[in-house]
Amino acid sequence: PACGTGRASGCLNGTLQKSADAGFEPFDDLSVIGLTGTQFILRFTIRGDERVFVDSPPFDIFPGDLRIISGRTSFTGRYLIVNRKVERYSVRFYSSAGGVPLSEVSRGTFNVSVTLERDAASLLDDPIDVSHRLMGTRWVLASWDDSKSAHASFSDFEIVGAGGNLRLRFHLEDALSVMSVATGVFRVVPHALRVAQSCYNGNKANLSLPIPEGYPPLECIAPNPAATATLGQYGHLTGYYYYENNRYVGPLLRNVRGRAQVPPVTILAVDIDGVPQTELDARDGLIVDVNLFLQGSSVPRTSSLTGTTTHVAVAGAAIFADLKVGKVVGCDGDCTLVLRFTMRSTLCTDAWCTSLTLGLGTAPVVQPHLLGSHPAFPGSSTIEGSLYILLGDDVTLSAEEEILLVEAIVSVAASAQGLSAGDVEILSVNLVPARRLLASRLEVKLRITVKTYAASLNVIASLGAAFSSDRPNAFAAACTPKQKSTLPLCNASAVLATPLTRIVKVDLLEGRSPRVVFAPNGSSAECVEDSSCPPLGGGSFHGINVSITSATNTTVYYTADTCPIASAACTMDGSFVST
Repeated sequence: PACGTGRASGCLNGTLQKSADAGFEPFDDLSVIGLTGTQFILRFTIRGDERVFVDSPPFDIFPGDLRIISGRTSFTGRYLIVNRKVERYSVRFYSSAGGVPLSEVSRGTFNVSVTLERDAASLLDDPIDVSHRLMGTRWVLASWDDSKSAHASFSDFEIVGAGGNLRLRFHLEDALSVMSVATGVFRVVPHALRVAQSCYNGNKANLSLPIPEGYPPLECIAPNPAATATLGQYGHLTGYYYYENNRYVGPLLRNVRGRAQVPPVTILAVDIDGVPQTELDARDGLIVDVNLFLQGSSVPRTSSLTGTTTHVAVAGAAIFADLKVGKVVGCDGDCTLVLRFTMRSTLCTDAWCTSLTLGLGTAPVVQPHLLGSHPAFPGSSTIEGSLYILLGDDVTLSAEEEILLVEAIVSVAASAQGLSAGDVEILSVNLVPARRLLASRLEVKLRITVKTYAASLNVIASLGAAFSSDRPNAFAAACTPKQKSTLPLCNASAVLATPLTRIVKVDLLEGRSPRVVFAPNGSSAECVEDSSCPPLGGGSFHGINVSITSATNTTVYYTADTCPIASAACTMDGSFVST
């Protein structure tokens, strides 16, 4: 059925009639035009008697060319987006002679397939098949479609993995054919960016919500009562809240030179389900930029931002580890900053950007030996002070009353998260004799162990407010009805006898592991141990080496500030943190 009735003169070229010579005649100049398909035959007959014929063996006629006739092939200035539907693509067969477009496919069994490929790093290497990133119908049985003037159409493509140097390649799928046609190179950008870290107040990106319009700004400003007790305030040396593995992002604190270190921030490139695009590498060229703004302003303040403000996403992440904020126009005191992270050469309404909102303030200068409980200065801090308790004629506390006293202290200082009865210690109980108009009373000296600087502030504030003046029935809430009738403490009043004071014991400077050694011996740097450092001019600390030794299988965090006091000689950045 090669040409069908009336097509004999239209599908074959060459000499179609010959006279036999000695019973033999070769047909050596035949060619087929305008047809493609399988199971064709040539039938030879004796003119005038078509009952006498012979057929050639069946053969296939391959198209000479495959071309894309609809769908974008050039992507200059354009990009595709992960999880967005790709436009329809249609392909058509063409003849090898003259590039004539073919139409029908007789008994068509040709398959057209599609692959997603990535250009190799070298022109000498074959492209890399990354079709696992392509969803949709990837095999079509070729069949002529008059309405589309095409042999195969693909309308449900979705690319689920970001990357660059990509092409769609359409193949004539047959063991005897290497025919294919490809689009131009394009890139696929992630659906959105998000911040990997949590804020110091416990806020973090909500991974359980759908994100058709990306993630909302990550707010690291307002305190969060639900945050864990370890999220406390630390000193000025690091210039920011620092935690093991850089998990938390906290408020920025200016050092004495007016610079604020930004904690390391990891920006993840994700799909519509929030899954990081881990196959991204440097060759994909996904560039993430950061810009600085004052909250409520659209005017960039990025000139105040130093460090590496541009990173290429690798394994789906861009890590900004060395950002510092200098003097910001319009922010002389405390203010709120916004770090906005964007994908270069994309619109935020296409590939969603993300923002991180941080506070900026000036930290008080704190001597290193007063830091305590800092990851860089392992140690412990306590609060010490005393209460006057009026018990009438009682001259001491029973063991049961001491337990009630501790429970009451913990209850009053409930805002210091993580405080327990084991953290409160009664150091002494002494009788203070009556004097003039004052009745006799007990002076109870207390020591409260706290885990963080923030917790110590909470304890001091809570107890100070509760016992700033004589407080009747100060401990009644901790007593049972029976105890109220039997224990004098339950009906006693109390007031602070001495102010509450924070005391820090720094393991690092106590000769424990980890241990710091100043060299050479007798160096003036040893004054940090007892806060006796006098004001010094530039060059006073030249030649000092500090050796820090950690225990086996442990990590030491340490900080250094080359210029703890601002002066003309202090021009270095100063604070840094390392391990």
